[in-house]
Amino acid sequence: MKNLVIGILIVLYVFSNKELKAQDPHFSQFYAVPLYLAPSFAGASSKKTRVALNYRNQWPQIPGGFTTYSMSFDHFVSKIRSGIGVLAIRDQSGVGNLSLTNVGLQYSFDFQVNQDIHIRPGAHFMYTQRGIDFEKLQFYDELLNNTGGTGASTIILPPEKSKGDVDFSTSIVSYADNYWAGFTFDHLLTPNQSLYGNVAEVPIKMTAFGGFKYLLKERLMRKHEESVTFTYLFKSQKDFRQLDIGAYYYKFPMMFGFWYRGLPVWKEYPGSDALIFLLGYKLDNVSIGYSYDYTISQLRNNTAGSHELALIWSFKLQKWDKRPSSLPCPEF
Repeated sequence: MKNLVIGILIVLYVFSNKELKAQDPHFSQFYAVPLYLAPSFAGASSKKTRVALNYRNQWPQIPGGFTTYSMSFDHFVSKIRSGIGVLAIRDQSGVGNLSLTNVGLQYSFDFQVNQDIHIRPGAHFMYTQRGIDFEKLQFYDELLNNTGGTGASTIILPPEKSKGDVDFSTSIVSYADNYWAGFTFDHLLTPNQSLYGNVAEVPIKMTAFGGFKYLLKERLMRKHEESVTFTYLFKSQKDFRQLDIGAYYYKFPMMFGFWYRGLPVWKEYPGSDALIFLLGYKLDNVSIGYSYDYTISQLRNNTAGSHELALIWSFKLQKWDKRPSSLPCPEF
C-alpha cells in the first residue's frame, strides 16, 4: 500500500499541469559538496586539486525514499588565479525512479582586496535532465482491473521518459583567515522539465551561507590545530525556506559536528525538521565524514532519519610557485 501511495503521488507530480514546485537535492554535510554549494569553491582547496564523492540516503524507512550521489573534481590554476571544476549530481526517488541528473562545468576567480580579504565570484554552466521509468509504476485502474501492472492502464503516458535543458548558476564568496560569507543563485535560466511539452520551470534558488573559525589552542608553528567552527546555511526556493545552523569541533584527526535544521519562528513554515550529528576523520590529504539526520518533525516515526557519507581527497599535481589562499571552512 505504501508503494502504491508513493507511486500515485509521483504520477500526480509528473502529470500535473501546474507550475513545478519541487526543491533541489540537499546535503547535510554541505561543505563536503563544495561545488554544489557554490561555484566560487572551485579551486578553493589548500592543496590546489580536490576530488569529492558523496552519498545521501534520505528516509530509508519510506519505500522509494530519496537517494543522491555526487562526484566533483576541481583545481586551482595559480598563474591566472582561477579555479576550474566539474560537478555531477544524480538524485533518484520513488518506485518509478523519478530522477534528476546534472552535469556541469565551473569557473571561479580569486580577487585579493588587501592583505587579509579575498573575494571569489564563480559561475556554473550545466546540463540538467529529469526522467522517470513508467514501466515500474502501477496505476489505480490496473489494480481495480487486477491486471497486476501489465501496462493495461488507461492513463495516457507522455511521449518522452526524460526531459533535458541547460541551466546556469552564479555565486560570490568573501573570506579571510577565520571567516567566510557568500551567496549563490541557482537555476537562473529556469529550465523546463515538463514531459508533455508544457511549462514546468524549476524556480530560482537563493542560498546564503557563512561561518567563523575560532582556534582554541593556537601555538606558533602548530601543525595540527584544535578549533571550533560556527556555520549557517539558508536556502530559499519558491515557497520553500530552510535554515541549517550549527558548529564543528576539530582536534586532529577527529571532527565532530552538530546542527539544527528548521524555521521555528516562522509559523507559515513546518518548523523544526531535524537534528544533525557528524563524525569525521581528517588527515592532511583525506577527509571522511558520516552524518545522521534525526527527524524531529511529525515524520519522526516514519522515516528512520537520513544517512550521509562524504570522502574528499586533496593533493598537489606539482610544486607550488606560490602557496594558494584557501577558505577556512571545513571540508565536511
